[in-house]
Amino acid sequence: MPDSTLKPLGSTGLNVSAVGLGCWPFAGVTSLGVEDSQSVRTIRTALEHGINLLDTAFSYGADGRSDKVLKEALTNVPRDKYVLCSKVGTHYDSNGQRVVDGRGERLIDQTRRSLERLGTSVIDLQYLHQPDPNTDLRESAEALQRLREMGLIRYAGISNATLAECQLFHSICPIAAVQIPFNMLQPNTYRELVDWCTANQISIISFWVLMKGLFAGKIERTTQLDANDRRRTYPMYQSHQWDINQDFVDVLRRLATQLGWSVAQLVVRWSLERPGMTSCLVGAKRPEQIIESAAALRAPLPLDLTREIEAAIAARLANGEP
Repeated sequence: MPDSTLKPLGSTGLNVSAVGLGCWPFAGVTSLGVEDSQSVRTIRTALEHGINLLDTAFSYGADGRSDKVLKEALTNVPRDKYVLCSKVGTHYDSNGQRVVDGRGERLIDQTRRSLERLGTSVIDLQYLHQPDPNTDLRESAEALQRLREMGLIRYAGISNATLAECQLFHSICPIAAVQIPFNMLQPNTYRELVDWCTANQISIISFWVLMKGLFAGKIERTTQLDANDRRRTYPMYQSHQWDINQDFVDVLRRLATQLGWSVAQLVVRWSLERPGMTSCLVGAKRPEQIIESAAALRAPLPLDLTREIEAAIAARLANGEP
C-alpha cells in the first residue's frame, strides 16, 4: 500500500489507513440482509484495497457476530497486516436491550471475551465505547490502563465522549485516539476536540461519515425505506429534513460528476482531509461498497471543489443543523 494512504495512529508508532472499515453492519442489528460469507469477502476485499484499520466492538451483535466474522476473515492473514480496534463498555441484556456498563470488572471481562471471539492475543486499540453515567469515568480509565499493563491491549482510546471526558480519561490512561460521530452536516464534536487532540498527538477517528448511506448519494429522493429499517428513526431521513438533505446531496452529485467520482468517494475524501482527522470509518455489507470507499485513498480533492463543497455545507447549515 502506498505510504501516502497511511497516517500515524497518535504517537503509537502504528500506521493506519485513512479509510477504515467499520464492522457494525456485519452484526446485522440495524443492517438488513447481512450474510456472514459476504461479510468475510468484504473484510478481505478491504485489506486487498489498502484498508488496514478494522473497527469492531464487543456489542456488535448480541453474540459477538462481528468479531466472529472478523476471526474467519483474518484466518491466515499476517497479524502485522492490519490494526485491530475494538470497544468495550456496552452489551445486550437477555431482553435484547443495549446496556451501558463502564465498571472496571465488566471492561476487563468483555476484553477477554472479545479476544476469544477474535482468536487473537491482543487488541491493538481498545476504546471505552462510551462513558457510563452510572460509573465514575476514572474507574473505566483505570480498567483500560490495567488492560494495557496486562498486555491484553496495546493502546487505549475513548469513543462518544466530550472534551472534558477525554481530558479526564487521558489524565489516568493515556489515549491514542478518540472516536467521534462526524459528517458534513454534524461537525460539532469534531470542532470541540480537534485542537486538543492535535496538541496532544491524539488521533481522531470518525464514524457516520456517510450517515448510514445518505451521503453515499445512492438513496433517491423518492426512495421508501423498508418498514424495519432503523434509519427511518433518524431526523435526517424524515419529512422536511429529508427534502433539504436531498437538495444538498444533489449538489454533491454534481460536484462528484465533475471529477468522475462517486458521491461516496467525494464525501469520504473531503472528510479525511479535515485537519487532525486520522481515519474515517465506513461501513459496508458488500465488497463493491468497500472498493468504492477505498478509492477515496487515491487522490486529493482539487482546491476549487473543496471550496464549493464547503459553500454547499454552509448553505445547508444556514437552514438549521440536522
